[in-house]
Amino acid sequence: MITGIIIEMLKQRRSNQNDTYDDRRFNLLDNWGAAYHEGYYWVKTEAVIKYLKIQGQSIDVRKVAHLFRTEFGAENTKITIQKKEIRCWKIPQENVDGAKANNSDPKLMVEAFKEFKDKKEKRLGHSMYGKKDNY
Repeated sequence: MITGIIIEMLKQRRSNQNDTYDDRRFNLLDNWGAAYHEGYYWVKTEAVIKYLKIQGQSIDVRKVAHLFRTEFGAENTKITIQKKEIRCWKIPQENVDGAKANNSDPKLMVEAFKEFKDKKEKRLGHSMYGKKDNY
């Protein structure tokens, strides 16, 4: 399920960007550091952990590193942006688009998580992230 959520995050980040040849890796300076550039997804570990927390999941930093290496074939890299050295993961696009975790399709994992979230919200009577009518 976590792999499906990460794939959804990366693809969402890519759909927010134009497929122009502008270098979008400056987005790694942001707290939600993820970008797509020249056939690779670039993402910071902290951004993935933050996104998973928002989605109601939790994972350890070393487990994220293991997941990236085994499931996505990612390599740990350092890039310099505006004189700041940033540690991030470089993931080939074909590994994300064709990723399968535990012999299940990522699209099905995303749907399973949405179903889980809907059931929990129905049981709670409000969003699983808190009541939205608190203003």
